[in-house]
Amino acid sequence: MRHKLLRALTLVATVALVVVPVRASDPVGCYGIIERVTLWPDSSEPQTIQVFGAFALSTAPGTGNNYDAVQSGYLYFTCAKGKDTACYAEWNDLKKLAGTGQIIGFGNRYGKTDMRVRPATEKVASPDEYPLNIGLQKMGNYNGVMYPDLTKALKAAVAKK
Repeated sequence: MRHKLLRALTLVATVALVVVPVRASDPVGCYGIIERVTLWPDSSEPQTIQVFGAFALSTAPGTGNNYDAVQSGYLYFTCAKGKDTACYAEWNDLKKLAGTGQIIGFGNRYGKTDMRVRPATEKVASPDEYPLNIGLQKMGNYNGVMYPDLTKALKAAVAKK
């Protein structure tokens, strides 16, 4: 009887380990709280986007779950040739999320990672290429627990204004 119970418990433990999702590394290139979005020259066929708010960029590609200190300012992007439809869709989503206080992740730490947070006082010039890949990710409970310091820092940066 004890052996049957032990085998049953072992089986349950093994199945639980198999079905629980394991996330070894976060692919998000940037987490941020978006306060305002400006599409240039207009919103019907924009050439560039300015995304204002507080942001934490991933550290060097492939480093796991590490993000730089939170910076306030803006991101400035243009779309890669032939990717207009995907860019416009994400840019419209970013615009809808502006001012909601929701923490959003986008970009890809394993792809092109040359985006930078520019001070709000910096003149608009030389946009970075918008990092398409994983779409927009709302930071849910999992990442809120995984990154409590990042969550607090992003909220604090926005609250200062």
